[in-house]
Amino acid sequence: MKHICIVTPGLKRGGMERVISELSNYMANERYKITIISLLRSEVGYFFDEKVEIIFPTYVYKSNVFNKFKVFKFLYSQIKKINPDVVLGFSEIFNPLTIIASKLRGKRVFVSDRSNPLRKQNFINRNFRKFTYPFADGIIAQTQRAKQIFIKRNYNKNIKVIANPLKQINNHKLNSHLKGIVHVGSLIKRKNQTELIRIFHQLNIEDWKLYLVGEGPERTTIESLIQELNLGNQVFLIGEVDDVDTWLSKGSIFSFVSLAEGFPNALSEAMAFPLASIAYDCPTGIKELINDGENGFIVPLHNFEEYKTKLGMLIENEDLRLKMMKNSFLIREKYTIQNISDEFLTFII
Repeated sequence: MKHICIVTPGLKRGGMERVISELSNYMANERYKITIISLLRSEVGYFFDEKVEIIFPTYVYKSNVFNKFKVFKFLYSQIKKINPDVVLGFSEIFNPLTIIASKLRGKRVFVSDRSNPLRKQNFINRNFRKFTYPFADGIIAQTQRAKQIFIKRNYNKNIKVIANPLKQINNHKLNSHLKGIVHVGSLIKRKNQTELIRIFHQLNIEDWKLYLVGEGPERTTIESLIQELNLGNQVFLIGEVDDVDTWLSKGSIFSFVSLAEGFPNALSEAMAFPLASIAYDCPTGIKELINDGENGFIVPLHNFEEYKTKLGMLIENEDLRLKMMKNSFLIREKYTIQNISDEFLTFII
């Protein structure tokens, strides 16, 4: 039985943590021994099969050089103790430590870099990755664009593009008649919800509703904008929820306005649900999900007027929404947990 060690900063709720839980559970049930090393103490936000072993540290982490050394010491000792066949690291911040600790123990190591490749990193993190990534046995990128940027930066010669798996979706209804627009994402500036609200307001569609699912530090700003534009009866801040599908089922359109992404999980899940989707062409991953005009609309980044026009087309044309819903169903098969897990296993084993 092959032993895979997965290294992660933590296991709270989040896109990366969901992927780790689904990969771990699938691999454990495919007769791989799975051990997860969490570098920070955290709540466990997702279900893990009882066959998956999880190791937490006892220290309390604070972001400084001394604590990074504590993390490295803990990681090195655990890799030595459990003696896996291969190590798989997640998180670009801690991936360099995972590579060094694994190589010092003589282990094969692969890392998944899930960041927006165009986002500026601080000097230390940027150069730590540049120095350590070539020593990994392989790098996993989430998009083709990220891969090309990693190649240009000479990160590694063995880079594989593997997208995130979709969670299991049981909906089979095409509710193209529903007059609801759904957005899912943390309430942070990068997710750009205020622009979506302004677009919705200018379309002047009194019989439609906009549901914003998610929580974050921009809530107060967004609440003030909703009040300022007199949209209290049409725009609803739902907050963080356990069952996103309940809110996806209230709409026929998914509106994505992010300014930057690593891989847009919320968009892929909405398309698979399926909803008719529209998104800004932010870096990265949008063009790998949406075939413009077929299963959604892609709008050039920051083109407010074109976004408003295309969203208006979706609102006015139910046949168009239905067409895009039918075409979006196809990504369910492409991004199943089985297909994505098998891609990981083929690459690292």
